[in-house]
Amino acid sequence: MASLTSLEAPNANIRDLTGLEFATRLTRLDLSDNIIQDLTPLSGLTNLTTLILSDNSISD
Repeated sequence: MASLTSLEAPNANIRDLTGLEFATRLTRLDLSDNIIQDLTPLSGLTNLTTLILSDNSISD
């Protein structure tokens, strides 16, 4: 997971981002059209330059 730099998973019914905190080299993340509510696992991903989270249920 530590070597992952890009992840695209739109419309995949993703609810929980637990585990993504270990993807420390992630620069691009597209999780649009899911059911994500909590972004806490992304808070330490300082290399992210592109983050697409449209059409989710984000509440934090």
